[in-house]
Amino acid sequence: MAKPAAPTNVAASEDDSAKVVISWTKSTGATGYKVYRNLKITNASFENWSGGGSVAPDGWFLFGTDEEVQRYSGTVYSGTYSAKIKLNGTNCGLYQKIHETEGIAAWQGKTVTWRAWVYVSKANTARIAIIGDDGTTTYSSYHSGVAGWERLTVTATVGANATYLQLRCQVNTNDVYAYFDNSEGEVLVAEVGDVATADDTSAHAPQITAGSTAVSYTHLTLPTIYS
Repeated sequence: MAKPAAPTNVAASEDDSAKVVISWTKSTGATGYKVYRNLKITNASFENWSGGGSVAPDGWFLFGTDEEVQRYSGTVYSGTYSAKIKLNGTNCGLYQKIHETEGIAAWQGKTVTWRAWVYVSKANTARIAIIGDDGTTTYSSYHSGVAGWERLTVTATVGANATYLQLRCQVNTNDVYAYFDNSEGEVLVAEVGDVATADDTSAHAPQITAGSTAVSYTHLTLPTIYS
């Protein structure tokens, strides 16, 4: 079965009832649509280090015991820098609470997916995670340990009463350097049938911009309608 074509004329507009209406021209053969909004991550690419090259990059914070982080240009997936992390004590790494820039209401009860490129030379060493304030932690798989960049993905559902959502880059093996770069993600805001519009009641109206589209075999997926 061939994939349906991507939808056309994708648009987002503010509605008087405090919601954003996403519309598109339907594609022949599509049975349903998933609508996503970009996950708003500060310094997701790890390019900005205003505090210097030996402290956490802008927007991120260190956790763990005796952790070591560096701005690194020798091993990068894209851009100029990656975040180079070494464990010297307990589990360590970088984290960011994403509600601090957009408000937790934008994520409560929704499914969030986050991805990052990771490079490490030892198996079961580095992975990424989404953590809720209810203590629930959802991990990606570990990097395989075969030297090279691998894109790790983690998906979690945020609690309906969550007060924060934390993204983590984690290293849990001593004396091994792991590199993190070029992260991104999205939140699922609507899943609908064979229609041409969907509502996002948690969007922030001033941030609406048009985005791109992609398709799957049985559903049409719109991963970046606006950010």
